[in-house]
Amino acid sequence: MFIITNQPGISKGIVTAEQVNRVNSYIQSVLKAEGVELSGIYVCPHQESEGCRCRKPGTYFPEKTKKEYSLDLNSSFVIGDHPGDAELAIRAGLTSWATILILFL
Repeated sequence: MFIITNQPGISKGIVTAEQVNRVNSYIQSVLKAEGVELSGIYVCPHQESEGCRCRKPGTYFPEKTKKEYSLDLNSSFVIGDHPGDAELAIRAGLTSWATILILFL
C-alpha cells in the first residue's frame, strides 16, 4: 500500500515539509497498529501552477512504484477524496478495478 499526496502548502509556505512528514508518520503508525503496512509515502510539494511531473493526477508516482516494487497497476486501485484521484487512476491504467472516492460533507 502506498500514499500519494499533493501538499502544495509546502511550496506556498503554509506548512513545512517536516510538518507534512510528521503527519504522514502519524498516519503510518496508526495504520501499522491496525496491521496495515505502507510500502511508501510519496509527497508532491508543488502548486498546480508549477507544472511538475509528480502532482496528481499526473502518473509519476504510480509509475515510480510500478518500477521500484514491480507493482501491477492493472490489479491496483485508488482510494481518494478528490476527483483528481479518480483521474489519476484512469491515467495510470487502473481502470480494471474500482476507484473509491470518499466525500467529506
